[in-house]
Amino acid sequence: MDIENGSGNMDIENGRGNMTIENGSGNMEIENGSCNMAIENGRGNMDIENGSCNMAIENGRGNMDIENGRGNMTIENGRGQHDIENGSGNMDIENGRGNMDIENGRGNMDIENGRGNMTIENGRGNMEHREWQGDMDIENGRGNMDIENENGRGNMDIENGRGNMDIENGRGNMIIENGRGNMTKENGRDNMDIEKGSGNMTIENGRGNMDIENGRGNMT
Repeated sequence: MDIENGSGNMDIENGRGNMTIENGSGNMEIENGSCNMAIENGRGNMDIENGSCNMAIENGRGNMDIENGRGNMTIENGRGQHDIENGSGNMDIENGRGNMDIENGRGNMDIENGRGNMTIENGRGNMEHREWQGDMDIENGRGNMDIENENGRGNMDIENGRGNMDIENGRGNMIIENGRGNMTKENGRDNMDIEKGSGNMTIENGRGNMDIENGRGNMT
């Protein structure tokens, strides 16, 4: 299926097949069984429900509500709120401005957000987050985390079952709970509350209070 539309809303239901959609402006509602999907939209909201599908979405401005059983996702959005639920698959998301609520059963995540709050729940997978302004709430079952917020600002609440963490934060309060894994933490300013089961820690703090509870491991 190949669709090119200047302006207007779209309601698409497809059993199985690949889709390429180019739309100037308009809302989209798509229900699909299984496919590869490529969408380029100038402006509009998207509501997508898929059984199993790889997705590449480029949207200038608009909210996205995506539910996918299984598949990789690449999303580039200028501005909008996102609610994304995926059973299994890797995610690469770049968002200029907007809040994100992401739930993934299993898969690696690479997220870059200019400004907005994020809530992320991941069963298993590595996570990389870069440069944002906004609060972050992350719950990860198992996986390594690399978080870089050197120039941004926002509070962080991170719970990780097992995995190494490398965190760099410019400004914002942090609550970190890690079951098992090594941790490297660099903080510019603000308070930290860290609870760790097992693993080594290296912490560099510019300014702020620290409350650290460590079950087992070396600290620097």
